[in-house]
Amino acid sequence: MASSLLIMQARLASSRLAQKALLPIYAGKPSLLYAMQGVYGVADAHVLACDVASFSSFEPIAQEAGFAIMAGDADDVLARFAHVAKEYKVDYVIRATADNLIVGQELVRLALDGAIDSDADYFCFEATAHGSGVEVIRRTVLLDAYANASSPFEREHVTPYIYGHPQRYKVIKPVVESRFFAPDLRSTLDTPEDYTRLVEFFTHRAFPSQTIIEEYIAWMRSNLYQMSL
Repeated sequence: MASSLLIMQARLASSRLAQKALLPIYAGKPSLLYAMQGVYGVADAHVLACDVASFSSFEPIAQEAGFAIMAGDADDVLARFAHVAKEYKVDYVIRATADNLIVGQELVRLALDGAIDSDADYFCFEATAHGSGVEVIRRTVLLDAYANASSPFEREHVTPYIYGHPQRYKVIKPVVESRFFAPDLRSTLDTPEDYTRLVEFFTHRAFPSQTIIEEYIAWMRSNLYQMSL
């Protein structure tokens, strides 16, 4: 059976929404905690990969969520992921981000199963709500990208080198099944408007929830949200 490691990236610096990882979402708890709790348990190990400047603020939150924590370069996020991956001898790495709270365990498991079943080097569902996806990367491919990616964009965003070289890697990007299909909706936490919307959503819902994406899509539709990306 294939082994897996979930790495969630996070940092305090944010130009559009200051220190968004520490903003309270529900019951006074920070958004970072909810992001981690929402996907905890889907992999054999879970690590928060942050920058050095964020480590002291994030360490107690990671401990509460059951995540290990490692710190690295603020801008070379690919290096952060590679350094964590070198410590965990798994088959696949799941990439998650702290500003995506509307993911849930089921979709992560479907993506991991999809990667394993298709023998993919890179697997990601398309047409989810913006901010509801994860990427699954073969660990050896992640390390290969780390060794070869050279542009600042490739280093900052972790996976562009991989899916940008389909002749080198097996890249699988299927459209997500209908119950998760919402390419017109926005679920990420990146602006003050995002924050207001997510606080409103979480106010009356149990968390974490196995059906969080479906609940969110239904709530957005019922409130006639049509979010531009």
